[in-house]
Amino acid sequence: MKQVFILIAVLTTIVGCSSATSQGKSSASQDSGTVQQLSPAKDKQLSEQEKIIAAQKAKEDFISEFKVPEANVGEPLLYDLNNDAQDEIIVCTIKKTVMDKADVYVSVYNLQTGAKSASRKFDDNGSAVSVFKINNPSYKKALAVVMYGNGGYGSEIITVQKNAIVSVGNVTSQYGDPDVVTDVDKDGYHEFKGFEHDYGIGSDRVPDVASFINEIIFKWDEKSKKYMASAFGEDGLMDTQRNEVSELTVENALQILQAAYKLQLSWTEPKSEQEARKFMRPFFSNNFVYEFLNDNMRGSPSKGIIPRYSESDDTRWLLPEYTKQTTDLQFSQDKTMATVNQLIQRSFEGESYMRKVSTLLVKTKYGWKIDSFKHEKTDK
Repeated sequence: MKQVFILIAVLTTIVGCSSATSQGKSSASQDSGTVQQLSPAKDKQLSEQEKIIAAQKAKEDFISEFKVPEANVGEPLLYDLNNDAQDEIIVCTIKKTVMDKADVYVSVYNLQTGAKSASRKFDDNGSAVSVFKINNPSYKKALAVVMYGNGGYGSEIITVQKNAIVSVGNVTSQYGDPDVVTDVDKDGYHEFKGFEHDYGIGSDRVPDVASFINEIIFKWDEKSKKYMASAFGEDGLMDTQRNEVSELTVENALQILQAAYKLQLSWTEPKSEQEARKFMRPFFSNNFVYEFLNDNMRGSPSKGIIPRYSESDDTRWLLPEYTKQTTDLQFSQDKTMATVNQLIQRSFEGESYMRKVSTLLVKTKYGWKIDSFKHEKTDK
């Protein structure tokens, strides 16, 4: 998966009773009534025709009881929500846009008798709403009531226990798209997808309108009984799969700076913006990439861009050429930033002089990256 550099717009259209919506901050809910579940005849198996008729009758009962417009009622689901090895009929409200004003309900009906066994009203906060069938490691078959708004979503995960709809988990994402439910690791259980701004170290100078976005996955944690977020990084790994970043030494710092310098010099052909970001990201922070692409490029998005230093004497954004000579390495108090200082000899019109070059490296979850650099005059 990759880091994306996009502006997320407000989501306005969602798909049906097996799609989703953003809850935002509160999925406060209230029971609209619990009815005694009637015991089905265990030996009776309904035909396909009888199941369809029962589902249609449940939908009609739902519309009659809750006064929900038919356009906002999804097609009934046949689903074993209470995990008793027998399907129930699930009828729910769907809201395709934030303009829909229907109240949001989920009701469960006995497939054999048609009796309502449980129902619940959800506070949708004016969101678009959809419902997904999901598999959960702890609660097996469950439903995700997903509410979308302001570009993101919130989801409440529900199941049926003792003839009542109960909440067993929540997921909230700053940004999202309609396809929020997925089985990332193909283990038969569902995760939730989302996106979030990368506000971490090395990204603090990037404005929100142009900020870097990380894809995140919410995966169920059996120990805590919660969906825990883990980001997919620019390297295609989840946070839980990545090795811890090691301490920085002078030798490591020089290796990074020398390799990054050679990388910059190798950029001699036009690249798209996406190609440019991917080209630079192994060695440069989001701050550096954003500022570099905004201040140092020639060309156009349609024909490709190329650094100014590749075609002119404008080397403001070209890293200094560090050597293996004496190097000073200084760390911030929290050890997340390191400044690499070195005296470099320059020549102009036959005369040599010394310049002090300082490069700031920041400790990101991907490794130490170049965040900025500067030249200073020196008397040495």
